[in-house]
Amino acid sequence: MADARSELLAEVAFIGRLYGTLLSSSPDEPLCAKMIEFLGDGGEAPTGGFPGPPRNLRQEYQRLFIGPERLHAPPWGSVYLDKDQVVFGSSTIELRAWLRQHGIAVHDGKKEPEDQIGKMLLLMAWLAEEQSELLGEFLSEHLMPWAPRYLDLLAEDARLPLYYQSAQQLRQFLGETMADLGIKPTKKRLYR
Repeated sequence: MADARSELLAEVAFIGRLYGTLLSSSPDEPLCAKMIEFLGDGGEAPTGGFPGPPRNLRQEYQRLFIGPERLHAPPWGSVYLDKDQVVFGSSTIELRAWLRQHGIAVHDGKKEPEDQIGKMLLLMAWLAEEQSELLGEFLSEHLMPWAPRYLDLLAEDARLPLYYQSAQQLRQFLGETMADLGIKPTKKRLYR
């Protein structure tokens, strides 16, 4: 049984790093470029599958994660969990308090809130390797109450197969991981 848990934690760490990097970093960044190469670059959209795909991943990343237009699938948990749908909302503050409580410092040099989807996936990977006893609580309280909704919206809005398929695969993986760990997400009201 210990071997099965070790294998699951290793898979969680791998998937967390892979998709965490993809969903938090520009495709121009060297590590993200390697992750994209591993997944396949997404290329052109299949005929009739994705309307009007951008010519490159950088444009798609900008459109999906930065703007300037209103984001169809904002990548921050507080937009889904806070009544006012704001970045740096109360759910971000709750996550920060949880991180402090457990002595976890998140410093990546980026000015994103801690509840940005990619950062949370990278944190999930770190927890799986370093503090696996906290993984279930993190998933059930902080990531999974909103991540499935976000991933559905990301898949709906993606114009390149890379992001569409990543959203689909990640949603399935997270659901299976929750089942394998025997935990359920805390029910929280979603405002988006």
